Amino acid sequence: MADSFAVEVVTPEVTLYSGPAAAVVLRTSIGSVTFMAAHAPFVGDVVPGEVKVEIDGEPTIRLAVNGGFVQVDTSPHAADGVEGAGESPLPGLTTRVTVLLGIAQRADEVDVAQAQEDLAAAQQRVDQLRASAQGERAGEGVAPATADLVLAEGAVRWAEVRLDVAGVSAG
Repeated sequence: MADSFAVEVVTPEVTLYSGPAAAVVLRTSIGSVTFMAAHAPFVGDVVPGEVKVEIDGEPTIRLAVNGGFVQVDTSPHAADGVEGAGESPLPGLTTRVTVLLGIAQRADEVDVAQAQEDLAAAQQRVDQLRASAQGERAGEGVAPATADLVLAEGAVRWAEVRLDVAGVSAG
């Protein structure tokens, strides 16, 4: 694992992974990104979807995530203390990728039945709020998006992400 690097994936409640990796794949608001040893320094957002941590000789860790942030540190001692994190292809540098997530769940821990129930309930709430907004538009001209609708749409997306990462169609 000469090209491995240090990775830490955490939520406020738990460290989901801490150790060496060959790659971390995730989506940001500017597109999909794959981080590998010697990646350029980076700070960005993580959008809802799947995060993959690829480890040489082991199954890929797949996570459903509801958003967060990622930082890539390539300073000379970035990977200190992480056993198995090899030297970067660039002499003298090491790489550490830190993924900070608000909510995340391992693919193999997704409760599919619960996610399907959550999706149905959230979609029903979205439909109710949209119907209400349509009624307001007819009477007042234009109804702004409500915080309740934004939250309900977020709940739909989170349920869809969990089902997608678990390998179940949301439709």
